[in-house]
Amino acid sequence: PIKCYFLAEGFKYTHSKMKYALRLLSFAFISQMPFSYFVAGKFTGGKLNMIFTLFFCFMMLTVLYEVENRFLRVFGVIGLFWLCSYCDWGLAAPLWVIFFAIFREDKKKLCLVYALICVFWTLRSVGMTVAGGGIWYTSLWQAGTLGFIPFFYLYNGQVGKSSKINKWFFYWFYPVHIFIIAVIYRNILPYL
Repeated sequence: PIKCYFLAEGFKYTHSKMKYALRLLSFAFISQMPFSYFVAGKFTGGKLNMIFTLFFCFMMLTVLYEVENRFLRVFGVIGLFWLCSYCDWGLAAPLWVIFFAIFREDKKKLCLVYALICVFWTLRSVGMTVAGGGIWYTSLWQAGTLGFIPFFYLYNGQVGKSSKINKWFFYWFYPVHIFIIAVIYRNILPYL
């Protein structure tokens, strides 16, 4: 959720939406092989990683706020929303991003809508787990997303310390840490 929130914030503050979008798309491709290896045990296939989700969400905000033709705007948002269904985080991320952008000035509404999405997503996960023959409480970890709500109130809207290290660290962190976790999960844990 924090990445979705900062994406909505970054959309407002970025100096170049094109550079932001290209950065997201580049790192989405860089991250796909480690993500596929983690999820599927091979370097291709499976769903798309969460940076693709963020890219589609960023494009959704672009369409929502910059396309004047109402038909194209609605069609574009729905199409990008649909593309997110093929990505990690599914449909929760675009819902969060859109509502983070819409309610950015009203923290109470933002928190209420965010909480409703989180509760719905948790109940959906529990239902799918039970329908698949699993134990219901193994999906309750999804409720941890509600723990993000205090951070909305702590965030003062000010831009933090800016440096190239801060900017690029978060882009590189995702593919590197996913690769390390995948190597451990696929090549070390099975032998312990």
